[in-house]
Amino acid sequence: MTPLNTLALSIETDHGAAPIEFPVWRAINAGYVGRNRQAVEAHIEELRREGIPPPTSVPALFPVSADSVTTAQRIEVIGSETSGEAEYVLFVRAPGEIFVGVGSDHTDRALERVSLGKSKQICKNVVSRQVWRLRDVEADWDDLVLQSWTHSAGSEEALYQQGTLDSILPPGQLWNWSIHV
Repeated sequence: MTPLNTLALSIETDHGAAPIEFPVWRAINAGYVGRNRQAVEAHIEELRREGIPPPTSVPALFPVSADSVTTAQRIEVIGSETSGEAEYVLFVRAPGEIFVGVGSDHTDRALERVSLGKSKQICKNVVSRQVWRLRDVEADWDDLVLQSWTHSAGSEEALYQQGTLDSILPPGQLWNWSIHV
């Protein structure tokens, strides 16, 4: 069977970069993955006040179509109420062969009021072309910084999000949740 989507990625190492073709067989977005449970609950309550229903479980896992994952520099969205967040992305080829990159689970915020799952499915999921072996970055995991910027027509780039990975569930905990989906 041929996957619907294959990504051209680059594994970054201390010795340079090596190309890798990565077939996407399955894609899952994870939400409400903060390590601080009180902060996650406060965020859920904030969203509830905006009309967004709470997730049925925390963390919440949202299967998305494999062909929605892209390394494109730009994506097209429908509507004006979409946004993304910088996230780490796990690329799993086999147990023990896990790569990590950066991505954004772009979300339709208007549709989120109706269905969290569908709001994740309607937009492309943008991922980096550069990835690292998880085992090569695990020792420094909590110190790694995620950043994202916004840019719209006629405006300059502005920092939108910045934080270290110590605020997000680590891959081992997230992986244990996702294998049940």
